[in-house]
Amino acid sequence: MDRVQGDHMGMLATVMQNWSLAEAHFKKALHMDNGQNFVVFATHSQFEYAKMMTLRNQGSDKETAIGMLNESKKIADKHGMVSLHKKAITLLKTLQ
Repeated sequence: MDRVQGDHMGMLATVMQNWSLAEAHFKKALHMDNGQNFVVFATHSQFEYAKMMTLRNQGSDKETAIGMLNESKKIADKHGMVSLHKKAITLLKTLQ
């Protein structure tokens, strides 16, 4: 499985509310992105993973999602990823 498939499969599993499968796909995508130093892709994967956590809302999901979104927002700003930056801010506002 390549990194794009990991993201898309994670998003699909999120829609299906199969949280454990979604988490596994996002972790795999992040591992691949970070391992190859694909900062932009990793930021997108991290945002989608955080979004899944906000929907799942179990245990420490909210706190973890906030940390991931803050990191996504910072990297998106640094790399001129305007749309992702705005999406991260919007989702953060719903959590605070």
